[in-house]
Amino acid sequence: LARELPLDEVKKITDAGVHTEVFVHGALCFSFSGLCLFSSFVSGRSGNRGGCAQQCRQRYGGCYPLSMKELCLVRRLPEMIEAGATGFKIEGRMRSPLYVAVATRLYRKAIDSYLAELNVAVDELGGRAALVGLCQGGWLAAVYAARFPAKVAALALAGTPIDLAAAPSQIVDNVAATPSLTLQSYLAAFGGLAPGNHRRMVWTRDSLNANAREALQIAPTPALQTAFDHWNSFTVALPGPFFTEATEWLFRENRLARGCFRALGRSCDLSGIEAPIFLLMARGDIIIPPPQTLAIKDLCPRARVSVRVAEGVHLSLFMGAEMLAGPWSEIAKEMAQALRPSRTGARTPRAKASLNRSRSSQSHAQGVW
Repeated sequence: LARELPLDEVKKITDAGVHTEVFVHGALCFSFSGLCLFSSFVSGRSGNRGGCAQQCRQRYGGCYPLSMKELCLVRRLPEMIEAGATGFKIEGRMRSPLYVAVATRLYRKAIDSYLAELNVAVDELGGRAALVGLCQGGWLAAVYAARFPAKVAALALAGTPIDLAAAPSQIVDNVAATPSLTLQSYLAAFGGLAPGNHRRMVWTRDSLNANAREALQIAPTPALQTAFDHWNSFTVALPGPFFTEATEWLFRENRLARGCFRALGRSCDLSGIEAPIFLLMARGDIIIPPPQTLAIKDLCPRARVSVRVAEGVHLSLFMGAEMLAGPWSEIAKEMAQALRPSRTGARTPRAKASLNRSRSSQSHAQGVW
């Protein structure tokens, strides 16, 4: 669609069943789309046939009288998704490969992008699912359940930050001591990414000094210990937009517990969750203390909440032998009950999605299903 098309008209077109692609980033035309002949006259390259030489971006008479500001709609993606746009176009003509790569990554990796991709997956798998959220993937799962309550049949959360004011933690203290401007300068220094090896230094000793015995809840063989150490040292760089939103909205402003977390164009109030919720916490978890997860029980009055607190540390919640054989086995059975069709003939969910903590113990901010 043309860049100058108003959002309400985009919605009218999509409501008619037309798949639409809208421009979200890059050069803006001085003329109406499809009516500019400037490039054709000056260089013989037709802008109306995809060959624009961007003559309007050039300097004339010591200034740039025809050059428009760059288009950047990353903060308005939720509105466009709500309007029904099915594709976003980033201007890449006459740009370096680095520019295209960074711009594309920016638009794909904001929080709303993760939620939108999950929503597409749930729709393709039947329109209703059971979600399992581990650590940071847990709050993403909770946000999705609040945004689309009818699409979630059951919700399991383990070591999940919900109310960051419910108990003190080193992560919250570190964020509070770091100005937002410092975080932005940090991301700018690394090309818009948050390097995993740098983030690793701000985690607590539970993460830095994790050992296989505590995490796996078994006595490790030398080979298993080596494999665990290799895994625990592996870190993943996070996209800047996702890192910024998670840090500011969740850990600094505590929006999820305060009921003012916006996702995909709407405010997500946890009180709207109706699906049964299964909580799993570790008594020795100093990364996400149990009260931060347990807080969802009071925030979701319409949901039946099942609570389990077991011995262990943060990592054992996701890989501990005792956790898997005990609490997780029980949760799996109860979630299976929730997935069974009711006597009233309600539709049976076809999908079970899992929002997991990322591969590295230090990559807590990236949830993938």
